[in-house]
Amino acid sequence: MSPSIRTLLAPLIVLALLAPSSPMAQAGWVDRGATGRLAIAWHRSIRNGLNTVTVAPDGAVYVAGRVRQHVRPWHTWAVLRRYTPSGAVSWTRRWHPPNAWAESVDVEALPDGSVVWAGAMNPDNMEGALWFLRRYDAFGRLLWRRTAPSWRDGGATRISDLAVGGGIIAVAGTDFGCCGDPHRDGWVRAYGPDGTFLWTNRFEFPGVAPALFDEAQSVAVGALGRVFVAGWANLETTRSDAERLPRTIVVQKLGPTGGNVWTWTMRAHAAWGRVDVAGLSARGDELMVAARLGEQVTPTYRSNGRSWLARLSFGGDLIWERTWGDDPGAAVEPTEIAIDRNGIVYLSGSARDAADERMKAFIRAYRPTGRLLWFSTASGGDESMVGAHIAASKNGLVITGTLLAGRWDDRERGGHVWVFEGSGP
Repeated sequence: MSPSIRTLLAPLIVLALLAPSSPMAQAGWVDRGATGRLAIAWHRSIRNGLNTVTVAPDGAVYVAGRVRQHVRPWHTWAVLRRYTPSGAVSWTRRWHPPNAWAESVDVEALPDGSVVWAGAMNPDNMEGALWFLRRYDAFGRLLWRRTAPSWRDGGATRISDLAVGGGIIAVAGTDFGCCGDPHRDGWVRAYGPDGTFLWTNRFEFPGVAPALFDEAQSVAVGALGRVFVAGWANLETTRSDAERLPRTIVVQKLGPTGGNVWTWTMRAHAAWGRVDVAGLSARGDELMVAARLGEQVTPTYRSNGRSWLARLSFGGDLIWERTWGDDPGAAVEPTEIAIDRNGIVYLSGSARDAADERMKAFIRAYRPTGRLLWFSTASGGDESMVGAHIAASKNGLVITGTLLAGRWDDRERGGHVWVFEGSGP
């Protein structure tokens, strides 16, 4: 078997040796509990790494990532692909601006089946980045595009997350300095479905001088266009980007023009070093937020990251929270939250295997009450699989993951897309 074929089949080969019995395990995921009646509908591989996934109302699947060429930085292209509900490739778009690299950050489907694509781009020889938004219809035709409103001398700006709902396209992001400058200043912007700019506001910790440092890392839109944003704030002055001050997790509900309605906070313990919000999702009466407590978990660094998941009320009260991954040998890096039509909460991410220290993609399913229903992992055989992203469809789940070149190698070897159907737990 050639190395390229082995790479693409690795997630399936490793499970074949285990003689799995459940449909989810047969698709390349090791069951760590009952996964309900989810059955594999289709699986596809793609040559580039995948950053995000969304599902249109008709069941079409959009995935986005990047493909890296060679040598020059602008040979990194942002990639968007649409699959039909049956798994056929409908169309693919690859894009980067002249003399600049580009990569995907997020995609979200709109009710008419069109998609909004968000990402980062970086002109050559610039330390920093700009952002882009592009909306395509279901046939792959570009409807409109938006980019960062300005370039700040010596600094940059980036999008962290994207959400749609209630006639609003909301994006969260951060302005930041380069060359060791610790400056961070989060923001939220809102657009109409036709790309009309609606409002923008800074992401600030109430009562703390705006000169201190924060990042808006995730955004969600609930019923009637209610916008929620989450990130972190430093309550002390940061003098260097290498300084590790305790961060405070901040979740806010915003008003019709972006003003703060309420703020919920959790002060990080000094032993965690850092915290970063990984996901925020609002559906029905559930507002879910996930974060990594500790340093970033990568294949090449033995960090102490653990995962934190919490449910808040729409009034800003904590209902429940869960943490796991205390052992550095089994550190956890959450990436995304999805809530299905039955209120089941899914959290995806990457976790280090304590036995062989490879990274494995994981999914955990919770009832709205916080009870863990099941969890499942997928590995890449001798390689690591990272960056699992998840989206809930009308009939099940869509999961993506990216294979890396080896156990201690963070070069991307390709992405995988799994579509599961069924009633779930």
